[in-house]
Amino acid sequence: MADYGHRPAGMSQGEFGDCMWGNRPEDARNRWRTITRQELVDIGLDCEMAKYWREFYRDQYIRNKGGASARPRWRLMKRCSQLLEC
Repeated sequence: MADYGHRPAGMSQGEFGDCMWGNRPEDARNRWRTITRQELVDIGLDCEMAKYWREFYRDQYIRNKGGASARPRWRLMKRCSQLLEC
């Protein structure tokens, strides 16, 4: 189960999801291509949060191979971890 405390201060779960990966798998795929380190810094995403969500979605992908949203979100959070040099 996700620990929804792993998101920037003052940001609701819905706001975080909308900001990071949108509502559809293709939103996360598109975001992976365009997200910048400065955007992550501006919203307050740190390494701990990026790693938490990267591992959460990796685990979701492994458990539910048919889940359409887990893989692109995992990939996006992996990219965020790289941009933040975690």
